[in-house]
Amino acid sequence: MGRPNLAQVVEVAVGGAPSWSWAGELAALRAASVRSDVLLRELPPSRLAPHGLALRAELTGPPPTAAGAEAGEPAASGRLLVLHDPAGQDGWDGVLRVVTLLQATLDEPMARDPMLADVAWDWLLEALDGQGAGHRAASGTVTTTVSRGFGGRAASGGLEDAELELRCSWSPVGPLVAHLAAFCDLLGLAAGVPPVRPGVTPLRPR
Repeated sequence: MGRPNLAQVVEVAVGGAPSWSWAGELAALRAASVRSDVLLRELPPSRLAPHGLALRAELTGPPPTAAGAEAGEPAASGRLLVLHDPAGQDGWDGVLRVVTLLQATLDEPMARDPMLADVAWDWLLEALDGQGAGHRAASGTVTTTVSRGFGGRAASGGLEDAELELRCSWSPVGPLVAHLAAFCDLLGLAAGVPPVRPGVTPLRPR
């Protein structure tokens, strides 16, 4: 994705002076320093709005007890879209919208928890609050998928695979970098990995 041209620079003026620019937020997101166990990669832009940024995020290292987890697979991964439409869109409550998709492998006790959907939504709110990322009009869905093996696949016992999928969106308030940091923390919460400060390498289990 190339740098924005002059036609893409949108400024909101307060009292005649520029106070916010999409180009500035875009540059800050691309230069952001996030927790060291999250890998970010920019994707082709979405067509859901005139302006936007799409990122893929992966939390490295699956939890050892996760059902169906294999070595080398990310413990949690997802996509974050930051959309900007100067005219706004229905349901946005503003000119910006953050849209996310998160997928995480679950361990068996977590997969069986009947309150998992509520807990996953709380993870989102906790991550946003923890980074001071203000938000409005949040909405989303939580889906869990559980697979069990039979016959030869049942020999190992327990669940064959369990996965959480969280789709959510919100209208951001404040710097967009805080919302990117919150999404990275959400990946950690979903994978059961404690928060890590940017630039700090977490200790790996032996």
